[in-house]
Amino acid sequence: IETPYEPPAEYDFRIEFTRTKGNNCVVQCLYANESPFTWVMAAEGNTACGFEMVGGKGCVNNPTTLRVKNCLELNHRYTSLVQVRKDIIRAYVSGRLISEWKTDFKDLSVFESWTLRNTKAIGVGSWETPSIFHSIVVIELSGAGKKTR
Repeated sequence: IETPYEPPAEYDFRIEFTRTKGNNCVVQCLYANESPFTWVMAAEGNTACGFEMVGGKGCVNNPTTLRVKNCLELNHRYTSLVQVRKDIIRAYVSGRLISEWKTDFKDLSVFESWTLRNTKAIGVGSWETPSIFHSIVVIELSGAGKKTR
């Protein structure tokens, strides 16, 4: 789901969601400093979380990857918060810091399947796991974002 919105340079992107079926990932599509990228939770059969792509590597095999058996339970409501700052990104799930990456964003890119029509927009999605997105919230920290519709 692509939002009609381009975020400012620094922002928080928070979603609340529930996976209802399946065994794969929920994704937040992000953008910063001319680079689209994603935060992926429960990839590779619900066993990995991480930012994608980092140095051309996917979320299951880069320095931001966290391996956990059964990352996300079905029918459980989660909050995911990604903090985008000028030199670092952090991802929290239900208040717990899961991953962080110091970056100028030049080392980040987006996996082809998650490319949005507007590469400067943000969005959410799921892969092989139907999910309910209860809320999508952006907190602007460095000025106003841009509404595109």
